[in-house]
Amino acid sequence: LFRSTESTVAKTEFEIPGSKVCTSLFKDKKKALYRDRFDLDILLSLGYSISRDAATGRPPHIWLPHLTNSSQATTAAFVHLAYGNVANPDHSEGRIPDHKLYDYTYEMAGLLNPFLSETRPLRWAGVLFSEEARNRYFHVSDLAEWENVLFPTVSAWEMLIRRRVPAGVITDWQLSINETSGSALYDEGYRAVIVPIANLTVSQERGIAQFEKNGGRVYRLHAGKVWENSDARRSQEEALWLQIAKEVGNPPVRISINTGANSTLRVHASVLKSNESAYTILITNDFLWVYYRYSIPGEVSGAVVELSGVRAHSVSATDVLGHGFLKPESSGDGTWTIVLPPFAQYFAASFVCSEGCW
Repeated sequence: LFRSTESTVAKTEFEIPGSKVCTSLFKDKKKALYRDRFDLDILLSLGYSISRDAATGRPPHIWLPHLTNSSQATTAAFVHLAYGNVANPDHSEGRIPDHKLYDYTYEMAGLLNPFLSETRPLRWAGVLFSEEARNRYFHVSDLAEWENVLFPTVSAWEMLIRRRVPAGVITDWQLSINETSGSALYDEGYRAVIVPIANLTVSQERGIAQFEKNGGRVYRLHAGKVWENSDARRSQEEALWLQIAKEVGNPPVRISINTGANSTLRVHASVLKSNESAYTILITNDFLWVYYRYSIPGEVSGAVVELSGVRAHSVSATDVLGHGFLKPESSGDGTWTIVLPPFAQYFAASFVCSEGCW
């Protein structure tokens, strides 16, 4: 559905991945599934990433309706710039141009655009999102779709997003479109691919084998009740993460938060690549308040960008929106850290390596 052509571009809306249609299975507060439901920001981010990654370089347009103040508008736009999508704020025709609502949003976009133009998401770990597998259960029940496909798929995505590492979604056709699909994934930067379904097609298995032949690691998950219970699910996610970290090594970029409850903070991070030497990191604080009218989240402090395996001798970094310089520090073994200042709703940083980062 999201696969773009020369004459089409995908479109969706800010809140659709978390809409009642998508979450109807979890609405009954008397059932365990309500208690064990996924956090809404995880469902939203998966929807945004499917839109982005299936578009193969033609970013989808994300409509942003019902914005009532400048802070909402700016945060909503930043979220979708972070996820590599085109943010389309809704303008009331009777108030165009609405300077009070949108002036700062466009000012922010103007500051970001030089760093985002011609970028691509940095890849490291990918999750196969199989519409074909899900659709096999479409006429059975919502629960069958979740038990056999969606629970392990969303769990794998949750594991990556909560650890703030470069992550992407791989579609059925991207894994099997031609004889070199697996090599293309590796060349794009993927080093780990998580397969959350049991039965792949022959062409998909060929793509997986090719990815492994190139040096990538594949992690196959199995459906089961373990993914339905939130505590058991997070235990499985932690075990999977430790296995990937042991076998694949550290991701090239990771954002850590040196505060309590680190793994449960709704702080998302995206890394966009301009070239082999220049990258931009966009970090969003809990953005659910924009549409779900939660309280605006508190300030994030203790955020650190961790770079691993860097071969460059020097790294410089900039606070894109604050116009200040950051201070990367090297441990001497290819590891660099960049301590970020406290921020409220979002933060953008760029870093440049002297002669190619990796």
